[in-house]
Amino acid sequence: MASKPSIHRDQRLHRKDPLVEYRWKRTQCLKQNLMQGTKDKVIVITGASSGIGEATAVMLAERGPKVVLGARGLERLEGLARRIAGAGGEVAYAQTDVRKREDVTSLVNLACERYRKLDVLINNAGIGPISPWTTYAWGLGKHDRHQHKRCSLRHRRSAAGVS
Repeated sequence: MASKPSIHRDQRLHRKDPLVEYRWKRTQCLKQNLMQGTKDKVIVITGASSGIGEATAVMLAERGPKVVLGARGLERLEGLARRIAGAGGEVAYAQTDVRKREDVTSLVNLACERYRKLDVLINNAGIGPISPWTTYAWGLGKHDRHQHKRCSLRHRRSAAGVS
């Protein structure tokens, strides 16, 4: 029994099916708008030295905007900036710890001073094993964390109707 030809294997079906042709043209149009939509923008990315932040910076830099990178890891940040600049992208960077207001202000000021504007800020910085959230985000000590857990557990029990 012969299998039906798939749309991807038989290009002739694209020309015969108006819905498939419409969807293909729409996809191409959206791709073009995405690439043109970021051109000449200034985009600040925190947490840019690795992971999603790094991938976002590389992807955006390929599409034409000026990227301003911030992260705690200066060596990785410098390497990423060299890679983007080597590929023809415009990049600026600064060591940034988002827990410190003055660092974030400096990063935004870098974008504004260097490129005279800021269009998008992607706050990608996260909390990982090297910065426990209970100590940094809330400023809680060991005793306070224990009290917070007990209070939270008490609240959950009362909400569930358990005493």
